[in-house]
Amino acid sequence: MMKRRILVVGVIGIGVAVLVGACGLFKVRDSEPPISGPPVPWQIPVEPHLVLVNLKATTDMKSITNFDREFTTDPAYTFRFDPFQASGADTVWDRNRDISALTTLFQGKGPATLTWTPTDSGSAGADRFYRNLGYRLVIQRSTSDTSHAVIVGNCNLYMTLQGTNWMVRRWEDLELGDNVHTWGWARLNTGLPH
Repeated sequence: MMKRRILVVGVIGIGVAVLVGACGLFKVRDSEPPISGPPVPWQIPVEPHLVLVNLKATTDMKSITNFDREFTTDPAYTFRFDPFQASGADTVWDRNRDISALTTLFQGKGPATLTWTPTDSGSAGADRFYRNLGYRLVIQRSTSDTSHAVIVGNCNLYMTLQGTNWMVRRWEDLELGDNVHTWGWARLNTGLPH
């Protein structure tokens, strides 16, 4: 009687093992891409102009994580508003505050498109800057809405070489004139104009 129970348990155990093996539960599989959307075409910024390429790609894809990869941590990255855009003494933001504003700016909106008008005037050494770098950022408020916000201005981007990668250490926004919304203005007014 005992031998028959052991035999039955053994047969059941082999049957379960065959079923588990047949369903592929323990098979090695290729990794699957993340479900969160298409990958951002980010390039290793071994040249200063690749920082602009990456900022454009990450803005167009609204990927704040990759946007954040372009900013230095040491020295600490800062965003400096044009004095006419920000009121009072609050004219310089640190990295965390800037990324928080950009996250809100891109949240729940339709497509975004960034265009740079580069003026490369920097040094060839360990520091580099783009003076009066023009930008035009268009953000739709929703995917079905045909209206959009146009953000236009100039900025000075100061970059530094960290290891083999170029990174932005300071962004100075420059106002173009009255009734023009700059990226600094958009950071302060993340709801965007109607």
